Amino acid sequence: MAGVHYPSLPGSAQEELAGRLLPDGAGGMLAIQLDGGRAGVQRLLDRFRMVSFAASLAGVETTVSHPEVTSHRYLTPEERAALGIHPGTLRISAGIEEQDDIIEDFLQALGD
Repeated sequence: MAGVHYPSLPGSAQEELAGRLLPDGAGGMLAIQLDGGRAGVQRLLDRFRMVSFAASLAGVETTVSHPEVTSHRYLTPEERAALGIHPGTLRISAGIEEQDDIIEDFLQALGD
């Protein structure tokens, strides 16, 4: 995995702002940057057992979205890159399932 984007993550460009505006935490929305671009995203999507792909996020179940082919598909690759959206970017909306179940699904899907 090439990176994690979350506002209150130590070292994040938004860490200080998130700490002021979101003192109780930034919520269940984050993004990860996978190695392997679109193929890496597809490999992860194919391996999920519980997590579902969705074009829109923020329901009660854990979902993932691939901005390159959903929310930001209308932008050029250069415009997406300028926004920090790369072929391996996957947006995650954590749901209300047991956290251990969510973590286990991601770990098994990310495994070799």
